[in-house]
Parts: sequence; structure tokens; C-alpha cells
Amino acid sequence: MIAILDIHHLSQNEESIYNHQSDEYEKRFKAFGFEAITIDGHDLNELDTALHIAHQSTYKPVAIIVNTLIFKEIFCEEGRVGWQDKVPNANQLSQALN
Repeated sequence: MIAILDIHHLSQNEESIYNHQSDEYEKRFKAFGFEAITIDGHDLNELDTALHIAHQSTYKPVAIIVNTLIFKEIFCEEGRVGWQDKVPNANQLSQALN
């Protein structure tokens, strides 16, 4: 079994309880017998490696804890609360596509 967590530090209207404190998530998964792998979710090579390691694990479940940032490198709203459920306006969309 492979569990994948997207830890982007935001809930719907505020920061999440552990933000980007991956060690807190790791401790909880390890307490339930998981192997935990924490990666930078914006690095596809790290993601590929973690998936490969997880796929090879036959002795216990694996949790891949992926640290991401909402709108990384897009808009001036990068990582800000309240943007994960918003539609960008025409100017923001143009900026993002550039």
C-alpha cells in the first residue's frame, strides 16, 4: 500500500495544524507501521524516486509526504491562505501562462 500526502500547509481558510512540519506527519505514519518518505513536491525526480522506492517495498506500507506550495512561482499569491478555491482573473491567468 502506498499513501501519498500533499502537504501544502493550507486548509480551506487558514494554515493547517502542522504547516510544512513533515516530521509531525512522519511520526504519525511510522507509529502505524509505515515507512515514511518526505520529498519536495516540485521536484519530479524526487517524486519518481520516492514512487520507485515505495513500489519496491514489500514488507510494509509506505507514506510519501509531498511538500508543495499552492501556486508555486505563479501569481503574487504564492502560498497564501484563501487561494486554493479561487479562479484567477484574466490578468492573473495571463501572468501564469507566461
